[in-house]
Amino acid sequence: MLYKGAIDSGTYAQLSKEIGFDGIISRGVYDSAKQLLDAGDYITLWRRGKLSESDLTKRLKMLHLDDKTITEAQKVSEYFPPAPDLIRFAVREVYTPATVEKFGQKEDLPKQFLEEAKKIGIQEDQATNYWASHWELPSPLQGFEMLHRDVIDEETLTMLLKALDVMPFWRDKLVQIAYKPFTRVDVRRMHAMGELDDDATYTAYKDLGFDDEKAESMLSFTKAYNADTSTGLSRANVSKAYKLDLITDVELKTYLEGFGYEPDVVDFWVSMIEYEKTIAAIQAEKGELFEQYKVGAITKETLRQELGYRDLPSSYIDSAIREVESKPSLKLKMPSRTDLEAWLKRNIIDEGYYAGQMRELGYRQFDVENYLTEIALEVDTAVRKYMPIKTYQRWFTAGVLFENDFRRIAGDMKISESDIERLLTEAMPE
Repeated sequence: MLYKGAIDSGTYAQLSKEIGFDGIISRGVYDSAKQLLDAGDYITLWRRGKLSESDLTKRLKMLHLDDKTITEAQKVSEYFPPAPDLIRFAVREVYTPATVEKFGQKEDLPKQFLEEAKKIGIQEDQATNYWASHWELPSPLQGFEMLHRDVIDEETLTMLLKALDVMPFWRDKLVQIAYKPFTRVDVRRMHAMGELDDDATYTAYKDLGFDDEKAESMLSFTKAYNADTSTGLSRANVSKAYKLDLITDVELKTYLEGFGYEPDVVDFWVSMIEYEKTIAAIQAEKGELFEQYKVGAITKETLRQELGYRDLPSSYIDSAIREVESKPSLKLKMPSRTDLEAWLKRNIIDEGYYAGQMRELGYRQFDVENYLTEIALEVDTAVRKYMPIKTYQRWFTAGVLFENDFRRIAGDMKISESDIERLLTEAMPE
């Protein structure tokens, strides 16, 4: 009643006296009725530093434990790892000091971890075991890659597989497949060179994952393919020759038929090769137009028009425009007409270079001729003036004028057709 607050200490003493208890007995009854913690709780408090060694002994003796039992209680309360943890310790080589040392498994062990572990009954040796086994390991594939790069050897790879808990039966087999097999192209070429015989070629295809039937088919294919290439001809060779216009489509078809292809397969390959040739031509033309655009020779609209003249789909043209817009501009500065005229008058450039640059600036042929005439005559150009015919002959020879331009100017100068023919013959470049 006193513990539950139903009576106070004075009432408790009075009632005890009435039933014949003196003060000593009354106090003893009171103390013996106190609720105590169990032994495990007191040991936990001791481990956490809340009780001294002497206080722990005193509390445990209150639970009627003698010194020997107290020592046993302390020992049995120590944490011991369960079976799964013990297995992990073994797999991670915790019990092999040389391996632990080699892999540095005890490195970076915090002192505070040992202190905190002790508070829950984990002794230092077991806490160290937990630390040594906690590290993450590389995957088997990462181990294979390290082996390929000579970072580790096969023995170390086997140790990694053991630490990854791979059964002993599988470890050496995994090491064997760590190495890459030959590629199909390698197998075909090595067979052609005699490096691999038929049996080794068959095994190489098995290594690539083909079953018995498919490996046999691949061997037959390889032998037939190499027999064709030994003649110096192959589908790839004749395809390239056709794309370079070294053979006609009829010759291409004849070669393919000679390789043993069925007629429908021949038609398929002819169509594919023709398509690839067309695409290559389109790509080349597109590349040339891109270069002209990048140096400012043509505008974006001109680029679109030129692509349109080639009967390309609008989606392809739109894609090409987006592609060229996404690339950095390489437009070059061009000299102005004034610069070109000054250079020509000072004989820094000749008339042919002047005419070419004027065309690059976008001037029409007729206007180029007028500018050249103006420079030569240094007179008012309101009325068309003409140079001596020999000047135009010189321009024709230099490529400033084309033949039709020369005929037009000579005609405007009232020169007869027969004389024009003679003048052209005289000025014809050698």
